[in-house]
Amino acid sequence: MTNFLKIELNQNRIFGLDILRAAAILFVMINHTNNFMLRNIDFYAKMVYDGVGIFFVLSGFLIGRILIMQLETYKCNMKNLLHFWMKRWSRTLPNYFLFLFLLIIIEYITNQNFNLKSYLPYFFFSQNLTQKPIDFYTHSWSLSIEEWFYIIVPILLFFAIRVLSIRVKYAFISIIILIIISVSFLRLQKVQTINDYESFQNVLSSVLYRFDSLMYGLLGAYISYYHPKFWSKNKKIALIIALFLFVLYYLIDNKASFLVRNFVFTMTSVTVLLFLPYLGALKKNNSILFKPITYISLISYSLYLVNSIVIHYIEESINWDKIIEIAKINYSLNIKWSFALLFNFFLSWLLSLVISILLYKYFEIPTTNYIRKKMANNKAIS
Repeated sequence: MTNFLKIELNQNRIFGLDILRAAAILFVMINHTNNFMLRNIDFYAKMVYDGVGIFFVLSGFLIGRILIMQLETYKCNMKNLLHFWMKRWSRTLPNYFLFLFLLIIIEYITNQNFNLKSYLPYFFFSQNLTQKPIDFYTHSWSLSIEEWFYIIVPILLFFAIRVLSIRVKYAFISIIILIIISVSFLRLQKVQTINDYESFQNVLSSVLYRFDSLMYGLLGAYISYYHPKFWSKNKKIALIIALFLFVLYYLIDNKASFLVRNFVFTMTSVTVLLFLPYLGALKKNNSILFKPITYISLISYSLYLVNSIVIHYIEESINWDKIIEIAKINYSLNIKWSFALLFNFFLSWLLSLVISILLYKYFEIPTTNYIRKKMANNKAIS
């Protein structure tokens, strides 16, 4: 059984970035399983952080580095642009579409009012362009934002470099500044017009109003590539500021006005950006945490797609009202609701982790390797 779940760890991974990735998915899991935690254990709810915001900045940083190196090394042409997209999608799309098809099949079987048209936007990542998705595969909202990032930023770079003849360096920083200012302005205008949580959720989960988060990661990629001495020299100062902002996040009242909470988006992105210089320099270490953190980091994408589905079906499938009633009448057992909640809590973590490991090892990696092997045979980059 141990070998069945065992994953080989690449010793050349950047441990500091694995810390960020693992922290991001753990914050997501804490947020999603909070309903199962006992109300008197309030510290659990207070641990919630914007895990998705961490993913956004980290993704922008890693993809930004790839884009810069590719554009500075190879020609900026359509062939190389297609190669970039195929390599990204070989990693993200197989898992996404696997669950999309499975969930649609389940909906078809269980929903008498099934209408395929309602789910078509999910095939084109348009389910949350300006508002949160319908109550189906809702956690896909963040992946949709990332996919649009993969599409829009390279196209803008291609246009700036090939059509406007702007150097790669200046094209990058211009696009970063343009998008951060534009999206921040649009979100600020939108937030000022809302006064209910549902509308705020639409802002929180939409492509239009969250796209700037990835730009902070792209900004980190730009500084680390073009100004490496500045990036490295100031990593400890950046770390101290990041820790201060991280603590400040928890001091902001969750019941503050929507206008105040709007700035938390930006603060989170800046916080993660400031963590990157220090953590990006942390390579493998011999601490006891190296293996579990790296392990969680590796399965983080699968775990992100799996956990909400697992939690949903645990809630739908286990009827604790009936179980408690049967146990009391037939067996004179008095099962408390605290036990029921904790059972659901631990079961959701266990199943999410096991399914994610299996998905990563036996589907995500094989499909990604197969697609990239085909791409290598075609010698796509020139």
